[in-house]
Amino acid sequence: TVRRSATKMMNHVYLGGIVGFDNNANVITDCSNEGLVENTGAMGGKQLFIGGIAGGSKAAASTFLGCTNKSTAQLNCSASATYIHIGGIVGESGIAGDVIGTAEKPCNNEGTITNSGKSSNGSTNTVPNIALGGLVGWGISPSITKATNSGAITNTGGLSYDQNIITAGGIAGTLTGA
Repeated sequence: TVRRSATKMMNHVYLGGIVGFDNNANVITDCSNEGLVENTGAMGGKQLFIGGIAGGSKAAASTFLGCTNKSTAQLNCSASATYIHIGGIVGESGIAGDVIGTAEKPCNNEGTITNSGKSSNGSTNTVPNIALGGLVGWGISPSITKATNSGAITNTGGLSYDQNIITAGGIAGTLTGA
């Protein structure tokens, strides 16, 4: 179990079943998460990223091969934050070129993804405030190959402003170009 329930305000929180945050183009291979990864702590309008394998990757392209978020796994958020990005493999794929599975080593999500947190972003922008995906919550041009999702994705959270965005998808909540 990976649980953040602290009330201290943080700018960015990355929670992952295997790795919280990959900042160095690592290859994460043949691993699985079978537990709970959740945030119930106050965020104070900051950014929250939750992933079954990694909360996030940024600054260098990461590779995830043969990774599975098992059916017993649960990814949950019940706190409000500016951005809430949750994915079965990675919450935020923040650099172009991340690899999520190959034909020989696919990645799979079987676990449930649940958000009841509210986006508290007061600005109008094109970045989804809440992005939920079976493999990737939010990503910049990742390569996703032979990936599957059989887990349920549920959002009961809301938005503070009409201009904010919620996205959800069986494979990715949002994909954007570099």
